[in-house]
Order: sequence, then C-alpha cells, then structure tokens
Amino acid sequence: MSAMDPTEAGAAATGAIEQAAAPSDAPPAPDLEDSSLYFNRELSWLDFNDRVLQLAEDTSVALLERVTFCAIWESNVDEFFMVRVANLHDQLEAGVDARGADGLSPNAQIDAIHELVRGQRERLTRCFEHELRPALAEHGIRIISPQRANAEER
Repeated sequence: MSAMDPTEAGAAATGAIEQAAAPSDAPPAPDLEDSSLYFNRELSWLDFNDRVLQLAEDTSVALLERVTFCAIWESNVDEFFMVRVANLHDQLEAGVDARGADGLSPNAQIDAIHELVRGQRERLTRCFEHELRPALAEHGIRIISPQRANAEER
C-alpha cells in the first residue's frame, strides 16, 4: 500500500464531506414565496380558541370547568374583535391592502374570521343551552336575565 500525499488525503476527505453534505436524493428547497406554507395569524388564533371551546364541550371535564371554558372563549372572542378585527377594518378604511406571508387580504381575513366564529358560536350556544344550563339547573343553579330577576335576586 502506498502512502498518500497530505494534499491528496485532504482533497479526498473534502470530497467525501461534500458528497455526504449534498445527497443526490435530497428534496428540493421549498419555495418560500408559496403562501400555502404559512399560517394566518388571525385564523391560527381562532384555532387556538377552538381548543378552548373543545374543553367546554368535553363531557369528561367537570361541569363548572366547562362553564368556565365557555366564559374564557367568550372573553377571548370579545377581545379578538375589539383589537384584531378592528385593526383589519382600520386597514380597509385606510385603503391598505397589507398581506402577510399567507397572501390573505384584510377583507379575505374578515370573511374567514366571521365564518369560523359563526360556527364556533353555534357550537358554544348548543353546548351551553342544551348541556350546561340544564346540568347547572339539576344542581340548583339558575341563570336568568336581569329582566326576569325579582327584587331579591337583583
């Protein structure tokens, strides 16, 4: 076996490293301009709030915890509309068509938000009115409107 010249050994080692670093079967680099690679900030937040709603719908969760999750969902949506949706409306009024990496216009975001929240609201109402309110009543807890409350209850 003949001894290798140090420069030949270095070149051979470098070639081996280059081959290992760039395999021929590597997937192509993603197109970072592709809007389908990105989540919309507002819609992603609504997905998070949907997980809160799922806890309210989960019958394995204690009754009062489920009621608490309904209240958390409601509070979150109130703040979401006061801040984030209001900001989108401000953009529309100012004629700003700022789009994030997801490519959605402010108008498209508002439409998607209303559709998602409408569906979530229907689920919340169904859960509260058909499951939680009757279960609370079974435990002697009544939720009534101020108009239906008598003087002592007010």
